[in-house]
Amino acid sequence: MPSDSEFPVDKLIRLYQEHAVEFMAKKVYRNLQRTSSRNGILKAEAVFQVASLLQKYGVNRLTDMNKIIGNPAFEADFKKIQGQSSGISLRYFYMLAGVESEIKPDRMVIRFIESALGRPVKMEECHPLLVETCNLLTSDYPNLKLRSLDHAIWQFQRVR
Repeated sequence: MPSDSEFPVDKLIRLYQEHAVEFMAKKVYRNLQRTSSRNGILKAEAVFQVASLLQKYGVNRLTDMNKIIGNPAFEADFKKIQGQSSGISLRYFYMLAGVESEIKPDRMVIRFIESALGRPVKMEECHPLLVETCNLLTSDYPNLKLRSLDHAIWQFQRVR
Protein backbone atom coordinates (compact mmCIF):
# COMPACT_ATOMS: atom_id res chain seq x y z
CA MET A 1 0.00 0.00 0.00
CA PRO A 2 1.52 3.34 -1.03
CA SER A 3 2.33 5.85 1.69
CA ASP A 4 0.59 9.23 1.66
CA SER A 5 4.01 10.87 1.84
CA GLU A 6 5.43 8.88 -1.06
CA PHE A 7 6.32 10.93 -4.14
CA PRO A 8 5.81 8.74 -7.22
CA VAL A 9 8.41 8.55 -9.97
CA ASP A 10 6.00 9.81 -12.64
CA LYS A 11 5.41 13.04 -10.68
CA LEU A 12 9.16 13.54 -10.29
CA ILE A 13 9.65 13.11 -14.02
CA ARG A 14 6.86 15.63 -14.71
CA LEU A 15 8.65 18.14 -12.45
CA TYR A 16 11.79 17.69 -14.52
CA GLN A 17 9.80 18.12 -17.73
CA GLU A 18 8.26 21.36 -16.42
CA HIS A 19 11.58 22.74 -15.14
CA ALA A 20 15.14 22.43 -16.35
CA VAL A 21 17.69 20.28 -14.54
CA GLU A 22 19.47 23.46 -13.43
CA PHE A 23 16.25 24.71 -11.79
CA MET A 24 15.85 21.41 -9.96
CA ALA A 25 19.48 21.57 -8.82
CA LYS A 26 19.33 25.19 -7.62
CA LYS A 27 15.77 25.63 -6.36
CA VAL A 28 14.53 22.17 -5.38
CA TYR A 29 17.61 20.26 -4.21
CA ARG A 30 19.77 23.33 -3.51
CA ASN A 31 22.69 21.17 -4.54
CA LEU A 32 25.04 21.94 -7.41
CA GLN A 33 27.38 19.04 -6.68
CA ARG A 34 28.42 16.68 -9.41
CA THR A 35 28.50 12.89 -9.42
CA SER A 36 32.27 13.00 -9.88
CA SER A 37 34.94 15.65 -9.64
CA ARG A 38 36.09 14.75 -13.16
CA ASN A 39 33.47 15.13 -15.89
CA GLY A 40 30.63 14.44 -13.47
CA ILE A 41 27.07 15.46 -14.23
CA LEU A 42 24.94 17.42 -11.78
CA LYS A 43 23.49 15.14 -9.15
CA ALA A 44 20.10 16.57 -10.15
CA GLU A 45 20.70 15.21 -13.66
CA ALA A 46 21.62 11.81 -12.21
CA VAL A 47 18.35 11.82 -10.24
CA PHE A 48 16.43 12.49 -13.45
CA GLN A 49 18.26 9.70 -15.26
CA VAL A 50 17.56 7.26 -12.42
CA ALA A 51 13.89 8.30 -12.36
CA SER A 52 13.67 7.74 -16.12
CA LEU A 53 15.32 4.35 -15.70
CA LEU A 54 12.88 3.41 -12.94
CA GLN A 55 9.99 4.38 -15.19
CA LYS A 56 11.45 2.28 -18.03
CA TYR A 57 11.42 -0.76 -15.71
CA GLY A 58 7.89 -0.09 -14.45
CA VAL A 59 8.78 1.30 -11.03
CA ASN A 60 6.60 4.18 -9.89
CA ARG A 61 6.35 3.50 -6.14
CA LEU A 62 8.22 1.58 -3.47
CA THR A 63 5.81 -1.31 -3.91
CA ASP A 64 7.18 -1.73 -7.45
CA MET A 65 10.80 -2.17 -6.35
CA ASN A 66 10.58 -5.96 -6.65
CA LYS A 67 10.72 -5.43 -10.43
CA ILE A 68 14.32 -4.19 -10.26
CA ILE A 69 16.03 -5.51 -7.12
CA GLY A 70 18.63 -7.96 -8.31
CA ASN A 71 17.64 -7.43 -11.96
CA PRO A 72 20.95 -7.60 -13.90
CA ALA A 73 19.63 -5.52 -16.82
CA PHE A 74 18.44 -2.72 -14.52
CA GLU A 75 21.70 -2.78 -12.57
CA ALA A 76 23.77 -2.61 -15.77
CA ASP A 77 21.68 0.33 -17.02
CA PHE A 78 22.00 2.09 -13.63
CA LYS A 79 25.79 1.76 -13.73
CA LYS A 80 25.86 3.40 -17.18
CA ILE A 81 24.71 6.68 -15.62
CA GLN A 82 27.73 8.98 -15.46
CA GLY A 83 29.34 8.72 -12.02
CA GLN A 84 27.47 5.54 -11.03
CA SER A 85 29.69 2.82 -12.49
CA SER A 86 31.03 1.61 -9.12
CA GLY A 87 27.60 0.49 -7.96
CA ILE A 88 27.92 2.18 -4.56
CA SER A 89 24.94 4.44 -5.22
CA LEU A 90 22.90 1.50 -6.50
CA ARG A 91 23.48 -0.46 -3.29
CA TYR A 92 22.68 2.64 -1.24
CA PHE A 93 19.51 3.16 -3.27
CA TYR A 94 18.44 -0.41 -2.52
CA MET A 95 19.30 0.08 1.14
CA LEU A 96 17.21 3.27 1.38
CA ALA A 97 14.36 1.51 -0.43
CA GLY A 98 14.21 -0.95 2.46
CA VAL A 99 16.35 -3.85 1.29
CA GLU A 100 17.70 -5.09 4.63
CA SER A 101 20.44 -7.17 3.02
CA GLU A 102 22.24 -4.17 1.50
CA ILE A 103 24.98 -1.87 2.69
CA LYS A 104 26.60 1.22 1.24
CA PRO A 105 30.23 0.18 0.75
CA ASP A 106 31.56 3.74 0.84
CA ARG A 107 34.84 5.11 2.19
CA MET A 108 33.52 5.13 5.79
CA VAL A 109 32.71 1.41 5.72
CA ILE A 110 35.90 0.56 3.84
CA ARG A 111 38.05 2.48 6.36
CA PHE A 112 36.35 0.75 9.27
CA ILE A 113 36.92 -2.72 7.82
CA GLU A 114 40.51 -1.87 6.87
CA SER A 115 41.14 -0.70 10.42
CA ALA A 116 39.62 -3.87 11.87
CA LEU A 117 41.53 -6.19 9.53
CA GLY A 118 44.75 -4.21 9.36
CA ARG A 119 44.93 -4.47 5.58
CA PRO A 120 43.56 -2.78 2.46
CA VAL A 121 40.02 -3.85 1.51
CA LYS A 122 38.36 -3.69 -1.90
CA MET A 123 34.82 -2.40 -2.19
CA GLU A 124 33.63 -5.82 -3.39
CA GLU A 125 34.84 -7.41 -0.14
CA CYS A 126 32.77 -5.16 2.12
CA HIS A 127 29.36 -6.76 1.66
CA PRO A 128 30.39 -10.39 2.33
CA LEU A 129 32.58 -9.32 5.26
CA LEU A 130 29.74 -7.36 6.88
CA VAL A 131 27.25 -10.16 6.22
CA GLU A 132 29.52 -12.60 8.05
CA THR A 133 30.11 -10.09 10.86
CA CYS A 134 26.38 -9.53 11.22
CA ASN A 135 25.78 -13.29 11.31
CA LEU A 136 28.37 -13.67 14.08
CA LEU A 137 26.93 -10.78 16.09
CA THR A 138 23.30 -11.94 15.91
CA SER A 139 23.94 -14.54 18.63
CA ASP A 140 24.49 -11.65 21.06
CA TYR A 141 22.28 -9.13 19.22
CA PRO A 142 19.37 -11.12 17.73
CA ASN A 143 17.64 -8.03 16.27
CA LEU A 144 20.75 -6.79 14.46
CA LYS A 145 20.25 -6.20 10.75
CA LEU A 146 22.91 -5.56 8.13
CA ARG A 147 21.50 -2.13 7.44
CA SER A 148 21.74 -1.09 11.10
CA LEU A 149 25.30 -2.44 11.30
CA ASP A 150 26.21 -0.31 8.27
CA HIS A 151 24.64 2.72 9.95
CA ALA A 152 26.47 2.09 13.25
CA ILE A 153 29.78 1.83 11.39
CA TRP A 154 29.06 5.04 9.53
CA GLN A 155 28.19 6.86 12.79
CA PHE A 156 31.35 5.54 14.45
CA GLN A 157 33.58 6.58 11.55
CA ARG A 158 31.94 9.99 11.28
CA VAL A 159 33.15 11.07 14.72
CA ARG A 160 36.67 9.63 14.39
